[in-house]
Amino acid sequence: MAKSPLILAALAKDAVPQLNFVQAMPLSLGHAGQYDAAVLTSTDGTHYVVRQANSEAAALELDTELVVLRALTPFRSHFPFEITKLIGETKDDRGKRVQVFSYVYGEPLALLNQPATSPLASSLANTFAAIHSLPLSVVENNGLPTFTPENIIRERVAELDRAAQTGRISGVLLNRWERALEDVNIWRFQPTVVHGDARLNNYLMLDGGVSGVLGWHNLQIGDPAEDFSFVQANASEDFAYSTLLEYEQLRGADQNFRARAMLYAELEVARYLLWGLANQSDEVITDAENWLHELLSDVETGVTGPIGAKPLGTDAVLSNVPETEFLGSPMDFAAGFVDEAQAVVADDQLLVPVVSEAWGQDEDSESAEIFKPIIDDSYNHKDLFGETAPIPVVADVYDATTEIPVYSDDATAPITLPTFESEAEDAEGEDAEPKGGAKTDSEGAPELF
Repeated sequence: MAKSPLILAALAKDAVPQLNFVQAMPLSLGHAGQYDAAVLTSTDGTHYVVRQANSEAAALELDTELVVLRALTPFRSHFPFEITKLIGETKDDRGKRVQVFSYVYGEPLALLNQPATSPLASSLANTFAAIHSLPLSVVENNGLPTFTPENIIRERVAELDRAAQTGRISGVLLNRWERALEDVNIWRFQPTVVHGDARLNNYLMLDGGVSGVLGWHNLQIGDPAEDFSFVQANASEDFAYSTLLEYEQLRGADQNFRARAMLYAELEVARYLLWGLANQSDEVITDAENWLHELLSDVETGVTGPIGAKPLGTDAVLSNVPETEFLGSPMDFAAGFVDEAQAVVADDQLLVPVVSEAWGQDEDSESAEIFKPIIDDSYNHKDLFGETAPIPVVADVYDATTEIPVYSDDATAPITLPTFESEAEDAEGEDAEPKGGAKTDSEGAPELF
């Protein structure tokens, strides 16, 4: 049984005694019941998230994610987006860990109707360039996976074989994907650090740009085109093209980057179908089959072209960016990473992503229905807040009177907590180190992009 926000608030108070919480709201993380979580409001109006993994798989994922985010600490200030911080940690009466994090403001990306001229294209390009320019040592020194082109092809061929065995995918699509996997020219790319969990809900937007990046547990060395696949799948052709051109200006991209992104996006639906069959989810199976039928129609009518070399509008070359540098950016992104040996790293300033769940596309569109995340607690943004939802401002200029969007398991009103006797005066103050260390996240049903 899920913990109530009130119980989570009491545990958060134990984790961070110097904070007093006056309000709590249930928070949906889109992990199919893998976490209990709530948004807490402190007496000064600052928002925090308390979360607890309630399965071994979720705890293992969170363990991995916190290892990654500790490794990213020296580079946080150079990202053009926010990553949350671990504020404190405690355990419940059963010895299960409970963690408190700072709140990341923003909504999951809404790409469906974005024009090519949208500033979000530049912001996404900067976001991808920042991640892909991370030193390879971030992955290598922390025991995280490394995938060569050969590894990726082998894994995708195995997935294609499993998908073919279902008998639910057209031979036209299977042949299309097989040809792409056999085309050695498509697979000539330089592996980089990649986020590895390409989906809309892992990229938050605010004021027309990317405000936060979440879900770091799949960080790896691999194909940068995989991170781009959710843009290829969800945005218009013009917006995807504009974003890739911006990215190419920042880092450089091989001329088959876009072809691989298209392949990854299409194969993700095959994965989705496999998951639905394995878990006997009629809803997932129906959604996947509808999408595959739509794709087949587009391929057969020529709306969607073959997966092959599609050079960018500018000269596309493999980038030779030094590991410790970023290229210049139209958004005035930082000129370079600090040297790891000189970086000041606070061990307790660990980072963990926290996401408010909403579906950012037009709910009346066919593709929005197909791509809607299959989770047990999904709500459309408009369902909770009406046609005009409140949009929070960024954390450092946040007005405590502004309502924050919280996407919860129900539409209940916030829980007003009793005001705690202030313990801040007796504690070490704001500079006090958080309790505990950090460790501890897995998914139930998959989300398409």
